[in-house]
Amino acid sequence: EPAIAPEQPTREGYEFTGWDKAYLMVTEDMDIYAQYSILSYQVRFFDINSATPVKTQTVEYLSSASAPVLPEHEGLTFTGWDKDFSEVHQSIDVHAQYQAKTWQVTFVNYDGQKWIQTVEHNSNAVPPTLDERIGYNFTGWIGGSYQNVTSDVTLTAQYELKQYTVNFVDYMGVIQMQAVKYGQHA
Repeated sequence: EPAIAPEQPTREGYEFTGWDKAYLMVTEDMDIYAQYSILSYQVRFFDINSATPVKTQTVEYLSSASAPVLPEHEGLTFTGWDKDFSEVHQSIDVHAQYQAKTWQVTFVNYDGQKWIQTVEHNSNAVPPTLDERIGYNFTGWIGGSYQNVTSDVTLTAQYELKQYTVNFVDYMGVIQMQAVKYGQHA
């Protein structure tokens, strides 16, 4: 007389595939073992702004997926993945996470005073307002640009001596005119 199998057993992460022996004609004591196959899951990796996966990997239950090597993205730093893909127990989509790169812009005045700003990649820094320097005109910042910053940069305030006009005058009018820089002799 045949043995009647119990309801199919379940095992997390595995699929029941049958019994290891036939049990229709029983002629002796027997142990019949459940057979299983391990389940596999898809792990799909997506890069920033990617509608299609950069990599799809099939992994077995509780195995780890291996991440793809991603291309560099200007102005961004890769910070990791949004999901854990070790010990996979279901199909998952994993997305690359990025953070904007930041750069340090340092403004240095003639007296060594510094102002430091941190700006995101391709952003602008705001130069400080400088106090008036007696006898000098501020002419700008040298050493790079504080606009569309793509690396650390140090900018130094540039000045030129003010220039004055000295007129030597007698009773008839101007005898001689001289351009003299601040603090110098005519």
